[in-house]
Amino acid sequence: MNLTWENILALTRNFIINDLNVVIDFVVEDELDWFCKHISDLNVELRYIILRADKDKLIERLERRGDIESLERSLFLLNKMETSPSNNQFIYDTTLKQPNEIAQDVIDGTGYNVFIDTNR
Repeated sequence: MNLTWENILALTRNFIINDLNVVIDFVVEDELDWFCKHISDLNVELRYIILRADKDKLIERLERRGDIESLERSLFLLNKMETSPSNNQFIYDTTLKQPNEIAQDVIDGTGYNVFIDTNR
């Protein structure tokens, strides 16, 4: 997992340095502070959004994608996310939303901004 995050960081830094926006579609468990520390020298706006759906919708989506082998891990992460108070401000419930609505809300929303301490 460390190698994966090192690669995500390297690619992200490279894209930002070349004036490109970056979207990271990956499960973040404990890496947010580490990631922020390693991009703190860049002048960037970071939005951190946890897309969640209720258990039934999650199961339905995994079945539709043919990804039912991810169910146990997905339910574990859903529980972990919902029981961690530090995540509350970043949770976006997608249960009753369509992809285009989710994308627009992510683009327009400002409640998901993360302060990056540039004095690290």
